Amino acid sequence: MSHISGHIDGVNDEEYGIMPPSSVQSSTGSVGNVSPTTQGNPTTDTTNANPGNSSEEQYLNLLSPEESEKYKPLGNNFYAQYEVETEYTDAKDGALFEKIMAEEFLTSDEYQEARRKLFGSGQAWKYVYLPSDIGAQARQMSPYMITQTKGLLAVAGLIDLNKTYGSEIDAEFLKGIKLAMEFSMNNGGQMSWNAATKLLAGVSKSQSVQAQGVYTFDDEQMDEFVDEMLKKAKTRKGAPLSQYEKQYIRSKLETGPGADFRTSLQGLGQGSEPSLTWQGNALQGQAVFTPGTGAEEPDLDILSEGGQEVLDEIFEPREELQAVANQEDETFYRMSQNLSGLKAAENTPVPRTNVRI
Repeated sequence: MSHISGHIDGVNDEEYGIMPPSSVQSSTGSVGNVSPTTQGNPTTDTTNANPGNSSEEQYLNLLSPEESEKYKPLGNNFYAQYEVETEYTDAKDGALFEKIMAEEFLTSDEYQEARRKLFGSGQAWKYVYLPSDIGAQARQMSPYMITQTKGLLAVAGLIDLNKTYGSEIDAEFLKGIKLAMEFSMNNGGQMSWNAATKLLAGVSKSQSVQAQGVYTFDDEQMDEFVDEMLKKAKTRKGAPLSQYEKQYIRSKLETGPGADFRTSLQGLGQGSEPSLTWQGNALQGQAVFTPGTGAEEPDLDILSEGGQEVLDEIFEPREELQAVANQEDETFYRMSQNLSGLKAAENTPVPRTNVRI
């Protein structure tokens, strides 16, 4: 059978939601003409439906799904059972429908045409996962396998190792299995959840490799940096720059802060993701968690401060000379004013008054 029920000898199936089809009280989907007497809700991803749930509550919910959810396949828009239109009709009710359990409907060649009407493809599912499979699959693993699987789920981006506990079966681990099973179901059930996890991990690793060394400072970025500094230089000068000034500033920026920044990018640490490894052999050992480290960020001050130093080197001497010239102009102006006042005073006649002695 394509569906991995996860039955384990000695485990009470009813306790973990593995009930016979006759007990199903959940939703029904119709294929063909919609039956007016059967309506239901398809499955949806409810992993984060209630963010207020504690990890313990999430753990219990995944281990013991509600009665109405037990036979809905994981993934999006699946029903616990499907009503397929038969070749028979009733004089009163019209077309007659046959109720088919989801697992049989998705895997049997008999319902190929009905699947095509519903999903756009008649291809049969090779794997069908129900909520009870999440805990069942986890319980079948040894601590060694749990540790290895957690590491793979983390690489695939399905769990956060900071939220899980060594080789224990916890809510984060079960969430990762659930997401992997949903990915398999949503993609036609052509791969097992383990294969889906490996596929996602491979994609994630490829993207991670492409992202490494992402910090670059190419010629185009250098031109943008230089152009921005030339604008500041023009503003600081208070007049358009000459061609010589532009070339000189560009040369100083490219061989100075621009070159220094490129060199600094070569030594940046890439950082690392948290990891969970197994120390010992497959039968005896322990899980060891190693926290991740953040990647080093480029020091943009090399550009901003270095560019400012280049402009200071060019314009500060001019600005000092201009300040001196301005001071001399002010002194000359005051002296001219004083001389003008003295000359005016000299040209002003002194009034004379007759005085008797």
